[in-house]
Order: sequence, then structure tokens, then C-alpha cells
Amino acid sequence: MRQASPQRQQEMLTAIGDGALGVKALYANMLTGLANAEEMSHFVEFARKLRKGIGSALNQSGIKYLAVAPNSGDRIGYVLSTWGDKPFYWVSQSGKEGLSAFSTPGGGSQA
Repeated sequence: MRQASPQRQQEMLTAIGDGALGVKALYANMLTGLANAEEMSHFVEFARKLRKGIGSALNQSGIKYLAVAPNSGDRIGYVLSTWGDKPFYWVSQSGKEGLSAFSTPGGGSQA
């Protein structure tokens, strides 16, 4: 976007606004498992700027759905056996926001 002409920028924003082009809120594939709330807010800053209107950092950015793909190795606890291949509704700590979520059945290798 920074390198695009003003006309190309507007074309892209129009396509996003019309729903013809989707932009992932976490488009850069950051390691969210190590991020705190402030960092998560920065991760989705671009998505927030694209929204017409302005929980959690994800909800405040207008994100309604989340696909989770944890590593399938050790140190992940019971994530895959509990949530793998099962949709669920993730509620924020305040209980005021939430989003629909889904975890892959075998971790990130099967995303």
C-alpha cells in the first residue's frame, strides 16, 4: 500500500470495503502465543485501520472468526485432544466479547 499510487490505494480499499478482497487480520503470521495484549493490538492495527467502524484485541479489530493451528509437538498440553477439529466460541476474560474459533485436528501441519 505504501508504494501504490493513490488511485491503486483507493481501488484496494474499495475492493476490501465491498467484500471483493479479503485481508487477514493476522496477515503476517506472527507468533501470537508469545504476545501480550498490547502486542496483539499492534498485530491487528492494519486490519483495524481498514474497518469502517472501530473485548479482546481481536474483537476490537472487528475479527469474528479465528483458525487455530498449534504446533503438533510437545509442550502444548491438551489443546489438540480437547479442541482439535471442533468449533468453539472463545469468550474474552471480561465475558463481554467473543469469537467463533476452530482448531485443526493435527496442529499447524494440517492447517
